[in-house]
Amino acid sequence: MPDRSVEVHYAMLLAEWNELNDRERARRLRPLQAVCADVAALRRGEQGAHRLQLEHDRLELDRERRKECMEEKFKEWANDPGTRVRLLAKPEGGITPETLERIQRELNLM
Repeated sequence: MPDRSVEVHYAMLLAEWNELNDRERARRLRPLQAVCADVAALRRGEQGAHRLQLEHDRLELDRERRKECMEEKFKEWANDPGTRVRLLAKPEGGITPETLERIQRELNLM
């Protein structure tokens, strides 16, 4: 359970508010305002960290979804008969048998 001392001090100050002069109100209010500002800053930090974690989780989920989608697209692509023909077709041109023989001869491979 969170510490309720600031709330108690505010409640006590409010209960005596009409009986206090302006100077005394300001004197007693100042430390409570400082504590509240610190608590608010801490909460903003916690919320920022939480928001950052949510963004990280969202990006990780997006990355996983893109990976799954890419794998599905690859499977479709790999199963496409036209793709298979293009991948397995012998390249046109290339090294002639004469050129290959010359390379082997010059590199002393024969």
